[in-house]
Amino acid sequence: MNNGVYGFGSGRTGQPPFAQHIILKELSMLIPADVPISTGISVKNGAEARSAIALKRQDAILKFAPLEIGVPEFAENFPKALKSDGSGIHFDILPETGEDHIFDGARAKTVDFYLGRNVAGGLTMTNRLNARLDPGYIASTGAVRPAFIEKRDWDKPFSQDRQMAEAAPRFEKMLAAAYAVEQSEAAGAVPATSIFEYRQRGENGEQFGWRNFGDLAWGDGYANVHYDLPFVLLREYLRTGDARAFQLGSEMARYRAEWGHYRADDYFDLDRKWNLKGMAFYEKGDHGTYREPVPSHTWIEGMWLYWALTGDESVRESAMDGSNAFARMNFNYYNSLGWNEPRWLGWPTFGLVIAYRYTGEERFLNKARENIQLFEQTEESFGRKGYYISRGADVIQAAQPWAWCYSLLGVIEYWRDTGDPRAAGLIVRAADWVIGKDSPNPPIKQGMLNADGTYRPIGISYFWSQEKTAEDRSVALCGLCLPVITTAARITGRDDLWLKAREIFRDYAFYRDLPESRNVNPSDRAVINFRSLQFPASVTKVYGQMGLTVSDFLPDIFIAGENALKLQTPALPGLTDVPGMKAYNTGNLALNRRATASSFKTWPKLTGMPGTANDGLTYSAGKYSAWHSDINSGQTEWWQVDLGRSCRIDSIEILFREDVDQPSTRQNIEVLGSNDPNFKNSTLLAAVGENPIPFKQPWRASIGTDTSCRFIRIRKTKVDKDASGQSFFALAEVKVFGK
Repeated sequence: MNNGVYGFGSGRTGQPPFAQHIILKELSMLIPADVPISTGISVKNGAEARSAIALKRQDAILKFAPLEIGVPEFAENFPKALKSDGSGIHFDILPETGEDHIFDGARAKTVDFYLGRNVAGGLTMTNRLNARLDPGYIASTGAVRPAFIEKRDWDKPFSQDRQMAEAAPRFEKMLAAAYAVEQSEAAGAVPATSIFEYRQRGENGEQFGWRNFGDLAWGDGYANVHYDLPFVLLREYLRTGDARAFQLGSEMARYRAEWGHYRADDYFDLDRKWNLKGMAFYEKGDHGTYREPVPSHTWIEGMWLYWALTGDESVRESAMDGSNAFARMNFNYYNSLGWNEPRWLGWPTFGLVIAYRYTGEERFLNKARENIQLFEQTEESFGRKGYYISRGADVIQAAQPWAWCYSLLGVIEYWRDTGDPRAAGLIVRAADWVIGKDSPNPPIKQGMLNADGTYRPIGISYFWSQEKTAEDRSVALCGLCLPVITTAARITGRDDLWLKAREIFRDYAFYRDLPESRNVNPSDRAVINFRSLQFPASVTKVYGQMGLTVSDFLPDIFIAGENALKLQTPALPGLTDVPGMKAYNTGNLALNRRATASSFKTWPKLTGMPGTANDGLTYSAGKYSAWHSDINSGQTEWWQVDLGRSCRIDSIEILFREDVDQPSTRQNIEVLGSNDPNFKNSTLLAAVGENPIPFKQPWRASIGTDTSCRFIRIRKTKVDKDASGQSFFALAEVKVFGK
C-alpha cells in the first residue's frame, strides 16, 4: 500500500509531487509451504512471454504435492519465475524488462493467483467463468448508459434504408475491433489489430506486468485509459457477451482503481485551490509526471460499472473517491467557462450524475444541478443562442462546437433523470446552433456532392465564430455532437434533427478514418482497425470518444434513471443519399428514397419490404423485388415514399407484379400527396376505380394540379379480395417525376 507522498528527486526539488514515485528493482511473494525441493521451476522472460502471448498461452500452473499454484495471464505479466523450493512457493511479480519499475501515486497493485489441491481445480480457477446476459434485456432495464445498443440484425430496423443497414453493422464492428481482432481489418503495413495486439508494441513490454497492465500507450505517454475505456469495454461485454471485452474492461477498471487515480492523502495543486485526491492522472504524461490532474479528464463510470458487475469493494472505494472529488469542486464562471474550457465543468457534472445513479446519494445530484445552472446562466446571458464565447482575457474569441457538445453529456444525463425543462431548452438550443438552424454559417458543414462525382463528407470545424467561416471539417469530431442532436430530437420530435443525426452517423461509419477535409469516392470505406490509420497516435482517445457518444444514435430505447420516463424513439425520417451508391439523373424522384408502409410481409421468392418498391430493381438477391402488405389485416393497406423535399409532381408511374396475376391489387387505388408524413392534410393526385389495370401493364398518371408535396402515399380505397378470398396489396415499382 502506498500512503506516503514521494517526490521526483533532485530534478524536481520544490515542485509538487504530481506523481509520487517508488522505484522498485524487484518484488516477490513467498508462500511458506512444506513442499519437496525438486518440484522444478517455470521461468518467463520478455521474449518467452511474447511468444506465449502470440500463441494465446497465458496461464501457468506449477504442480507440487499436495498443492498447485495457478497464475492467470501469466505470460502477459511475465514475472521472472514461478517456482517452489524448500522455503516455499516463490512468485516474482515484476516483469522482466531490464528496467526499474515505477509505482506512481497509487494505493496498491493487485496480482491474482490461485492455490488448489489438484490440477483440474487449478485449471478451473485460472479460466474465467463469464455469465452471459441477454443484451436485449439489459437494454430494456435502462441500467447502462448511454443508450444501450444490443446486437441485432440491422436489416430489420433499416429494411427500407440500405445505407443505414450498412452503417449500423459497420459501427458495431468499429466497437468490437477493440477486443475481437477478427473484426479488425489489415491495411498495408498495419496488421489487423485489437487491444491485445496493440499493447504488444512496446520494446520492453511497457503495456504488461506491473508497470502498465490495463493501461494503453497514447501519443507521447500513457492514456490512463481516458475517455473511460473501462466503461466502454464492460458495456461491450454486456452488449455482446464476448469474454474478451470483460477481460480488458476489468483489467482497465482495476488499473484505474489501483493506479490511475491519485490515492495519497489530501493532495492539492500549486495554488491549493483543488484537492486532487481521487482524480485521474492526466492523459499525456508518464502517469502525470508533468501535469497535475484536471477536472476535464477524470472518468469514474467504468469503475462504478465494474463494481456493479463484480462487487469488488476496493474498486468501489476508488469510484467513491472520484465521485467525492467531483463533489468538492466549487466552480464559477472564471475558474471554468471563463477561459473557454467547457469540459472543465462538463465532465465532473457528468460524473456526479453517474455517482448519483450508482449510490442514490442526493448530494451528488444536487451538486450536478448546481453546475448545470452555471452552464444555463452562461448560455442564457449570451443571448440563448445555444453556445457562448468566453469573455476571459487571452482566450481565443471562438467556440469549439464539438467540445461544447461533448461537455453537455452531464446536462443530457441530468435531463434524462429529471426531465428538467430548463436543461431541455439548453440541449435543444445547442443542437439548433450546431446544425446551423436558420444560420448561414453552421458549425457542422453539410455533406457535399462535387461536380466531378466525388463527395465531401459531413464534418465540424475545430474552432467556430459567427464572423468567420472555417473550411476545415472533421467527421470524427462531428460524431461527438450526436448525443446533443439525438437528445434534442427526442425532446422535440423534429425531423430535421433526426435527419442530421442520421447523416452524421452514416458518414462517421463510412468515412471516419479517411483523411479529413478531403473529397472521397462515395463508395470508399475507411478501414476498421483499433489502431486507427487516421489517428495513429491517439487511438485510445478516438475509441473512447466513439463509445461514449456515437452509440447514442442507434437504440430504440434510451437509458434514463429511475425517476425519468423511458421514451420510445419516434419513426425516423428519410436520409439524404450518399451519392454514388444509387442511381442518379434518372428523373425518378422516388428512386431509393425512404419508403414506409402500413404493413409488410416477406416470402421465399418475394422481398416484400417497402424499400423494394422503389429500388429500381425487378429482382433482388434472387427474389422478385416488390412490396407486399400483410394478409387479411382488414384495413385498407398503403405504401408511401419520402421524396426528401417538397417537389412539384408532374406524373406518377406504378408497376404491378408480373410474376403472378393479382387483379385485386390493381383496382380501387388512390394516390395522395402531402407535406405531412401522417397525411392529416393531403391532396388527391390520381386514382384507379373498380376496373383493374390490365395484367403486365404499367399505370401512368399525369398530375394536373400545380401541387408541391414531399410525401406520396398510394393506398387502397376498399378491402378487395382475390379469388381465394384473401385481401392484400402489392406494388412492384413506383416512380415519381417532377421537379
